[in-house]
Amino acid sequence: MTFAPGTTTQLVTVPVVGDTLGEPTETFAVNLTGATNATIADAQGIGTITDDDPTPTLAISDVTVAEGNAATTAAVFTVSLSAASASR
Repeated sequence: MTFAPGTTTQLVTVPVVGDTLGEPTETFAVNLTGATNATIADAQGIGTITDDDPTPTLAISDVTVAEGNAATTAAVFTVSLSAASASR
């Protein structure tokens, strides 16, 4: 980056790719190095990407089974996740 005479600020653009996955907050750093004709007073800027997607929810179905007169009967429940998640 080059500062033209009389210019004291410039913008650094970092593209943030949006998605629909619930995920933790992410941070990144932008570092300044190799200054010519200037001294770097603060060499690092920290960016934070806050997730704006809803936290997925879990739900489990109800089930009714007859016990029967012998052996075992399986009670099978369906568990559903509302949306995919990037978190574990």
